[in-house]
Amino acid sequence: MERPGRRMPAGQQYPPSRSGSQTGNWRHRLWGPVVGFGLVSLAADMVSDGARPLGGPLLAQLGASALFVGLVTGAAEAASQGLRLVFGPWADRTGKYWTFTMAGYVLTAVCIPLLALTPFAGTAGMALAAVLIIGDRVGKAVRSPAKTVLLAAAAGPVGRGRGFAVHKSLDLAGALLGPLLVSAVLVATGSLPAAFAVLIIPAAAALVILVWLRRRVRDPGADRPVADPSGLPEPPRGNPPGGRRRRSPASSSCSRWPGSSGAPDWSPSASSPIT
Repeated sequence: MERPGRRMPAGQQYPPSRSGSQTGNWRHRLWGPVVGFGLVSLAADMVSDGARPLGGPLLAQLGASALFVGLVTGAAEAASQGLRLVFGPWADRTGKYWTFTMAGYVLTAVCIPLLALTPFAGTAGMALAAVLIIGDRVGKAVRSPAKTVLLAAAAGPVGRGRGFAVHKSLDLAGALLGPLLVSAVLVATGSLPAAFAVLIIPAAAALVILVWLRRRVRDPGADRPVADPSGLPEPPRGNPPGGRRRRSPASSSCSRWPGSSGAPDWSPSASSPIT
């Protein structure tokens, strides 16, 4: 039915109202990326938080002193927090938020399961374990600022407050399930390498979900123009706000003073202000 006083173009119809199933599919599409990022954080936190309580015992088993264990764990946490000040602005300058997110998760997914091999590395095992423990926390610093940007973009349609709440709940669930998983493996086997090795399962799951999300969530910095190296903002292009193009004094004077005689033309025209 057409609106009064308005004729619809030929072949054009008003959009039909959504049915219940269509509304459910639409909500599923909106919430899918938010829940996906939450599941990635859940799996990644199972890996990282599951391995964190075992880092000290592993280093001690490899012959490290209490001082060395404290230095390694302290350096790892300092890297996790302090390097965000480096990778956050770096991600902003390049606009490659997905690159930093993927790199950070890959670091965690690779470093933690490799700790299972350090008891078999001989004299280099202790140094290798220290590098891997710190590498895991560096991965956290690399991905956290960029992932927050991606999550904010994905949660916009559903509400950033609700989106971040759902994501944080899944994140904390992973921080709980990780230690429970490694504790169960330790009770069953009594082996630290086995406890680290089982974490390859959530690590692989996090990467699979992340690849799935990469194909569905656009990088917010993909269409952003590259910043000028001089630091000066680019001049505005196109029409100014309001939709009217400003006329230079020369062009306006020429419209009022046509011809070469210098006398004004008072005849009405399309460009004349007289109506």
